[in-house]
Amino acid sequence: MLRAGTEVPAGKAEGHAHGCGRRSSGGIPGGVRPSRSDRTNRAHPAAGGGDPDAVGTAEPITAEPPDRLRLAPLGVAFSDVTFLHWAYDPDKVRPLLPPGTRPDVFDGAAHVGIVAFRMRSYGEFHEFNVRTYSVDERGRRGVLFLSMEADRLPWVLAARAVALPYRWSHLRLTRDGHELDYRCRRRWPGPRGLGCRIRLRVGPPVDGTPLDHFLTARWRMHHRIPGVTLAARLAHERWPLHEADVLELHENLIAATGLPAPEGPPLSVRYAPRVDGRLSLPRPVAWSGTGGGAGGRRS
Repeated sequence: MLRAGTEVPAGKAEGHAHGCGRRSSGGIPGGVRPSRSDRTNRAHPAAGGGDPDAVGTAEPITAEPPDRLRLAPLGVAFSDVTFLHWAYDPDKVRPLLPPGTRPDVFDGAAHVGIVAFRMRSYGEFHEFNVRTYSVDERGRRGVLFLSMEADRLPWVLAARAVALPYRWSHLRLTRDGHELDYRCRRRWPGPRGLGCRIRLRVGPPVDGTPLDHFLTARWRMHHRIPGVTLAARLAHERWPLHEADVLELHENLIAATGLPAPEGPPLSVRYAPRVDGRLSLPRPVAWSGTGGGAGGRRS
């Protein structure tokens, strides 16, 4: 068994998007929810409502990519993709975000996910990542990777050269009918032995709820290198989401990022068989040390 982290016994986490047991993770009190009007303001793509993480206008959440990419040199394919997400207090997430971005919130909560999949780009390999969601100063929504585990060392070395938080890990994915078993154990750089195991049963296709699209339909990646926050755009077809039930879960990857370990089973569990896409070249969105706040704005 992995070291202290989230442990969910078999059959205890169901994959519906509106709750799996207590909604209590990372400082979100179980049973305490904002009023309906406050929840609507915070979830709305152009929300204000006095919430510091919903100030200004954020672009709409769309299940389909908003437009085609004109310059996207990197082709990628993601298959056997499993999404697990927990709700977190935005104040817990904010210190991990790069300058010029703030936590993206839904129902007043930030979200942190573990996503496991097979990836094809200059060869095929397995990946786990821990991620959260961000909005830049122009309202552009993105995903921020807090840690990334892959079993292809050349890919890891190349990605680390541009400051992506990759680790070389031992990964395995096995399948028995509708049941999948993902395993991850970190190798380098350490701490060695950190990892995750997810066993899940895939269910029928779903259209997707607003929360599903908030968590999965991310068409931009925010990333920090010394002195500058970058954004790269991603385009692929709509995620073909399925219901899924977690049969077994052990993980200590989230706490290794500096966040509190999640409490209880995931709030949302989804599976997608495959999408093919392309990733653009990154562009600056904020410079560290210029302007006020966390970072200066770049037009």
